[in-house]
Amino acid sequence: MYREDNPVRSKAHPVPDLEQANDWVETPFWIWSADQPVRRSLFVSREGRRLRLTNRAGWDHSITISFSETSTGEDLVASLQELALSGVKLRSKALATTMWARLAISDLFLHGIGGAKYDQLNDEIIRRFFGIPAPSFFAVSATLRLPIAGIDQQHADRNAIRGLEQQLRELEFQPERHISTQTASLQEVRSVLDAKKQLWQTNVPRGAVSKDRFHKFRQFNKQLEPHVASKRKRLEELLSELRPSVRAIEQLQSREFSFCLFPLDKIRRFLLAIRPSES
Repeated sequence: MYREDNPVRSKAHPVPDLEQANDWVETPFWIWSADQPVRRSLFVSREGRRLRLTNRAGWDHSITISFSETSTGEDLVASLQELALSGVKLRSKALATTMWARLAISDLFLHGIGGAKYDQLNDEIIRRFFGIPAPSFFAVSATLRLPIAGIDQQHADRNAIRGLEQQLRELEFQPERHISTQTASLQEVRSVLDAKKQLWQTNVPRGAVSKDRFHKFRQFNKQLEPHVASKRKRLEELLSELRPSVRAIEQLQSREFSFCLFPLDKIRRFLLAIRPSES
C-alpha cells in the first residue's frame, strides 16, 4: 500500500510488515521483563477461549478471555494488569503509539520529519480500520542543543584528530616523510629510500606487474617502519587522549535530549526566534 504509492522497495520502510506464521500473529507491541530485559515483538495465538502470548525467545503465557459480542474486555484488562504486576512490560510500537495519541488525546499531533513519513501509513490504517478520516498532524523539525560549556572545543579536537590520523596514515604509506635527516643518512636506510624512489619513478602497465610493484612498496615501508615507531607511538597516545573527549561531546551535542532538560528561557527564546512572522 504505502510502498506501492511512494514507491519504496525496502521491506523495512516505513516499518516492517507484521509477521504471520501458522496460528501465530505478530502484534504491534513490544514485550520484555526483568528476567529478559531485551525487548522483542509480542506474538499471539488463539486456542479456544485462551490467548497464548510469546516473545519467541523462551517466554510463553496464556490468558483466558471472553470473545462474546457483549464482552467489555474487563477480563483481558485484568489479565494484562496481572502481567504488569509480575514485572512483564507490554508497550505499543511506534505506529500504534502515535495512532492512539492522534485519535484519543490530541487536537493536533506534531511529528518530526522521520515520524511524519511513517504516519502517512497511519493515515491509511486509520481510514481502513476505523472507517474515519485520520486526524491531521504537522511535521515540525528544529535543532536545539544543550547549553554546555566547552562544547565548542569539539571542533578544535576534531581537527586535531584528523591531523593525527593523517600523520599515522603517512607513517604507514610514506614513512620517508617522517624520517630524520640523521636516520636517512644511514647506509641501510638510504638504500631502501633510493630503491623506493626509483620504483616510484617507474611507470608500469596495469595487471600482474602493477600488483608486484604494490607489494614492493609495502615491503619498503615495512623496512622503514622501525625508524618511525617512536613517532607512531606518540601519535597513538595523543589520539587515545583526544577521542574519548570528542565522543563525550558528540553525545552531549545530540538533538535527542528531552525538552525538560533545557533551561526554560533557552526554549522560549528559541521558539520565539523560529515562529512565523506576523506580517
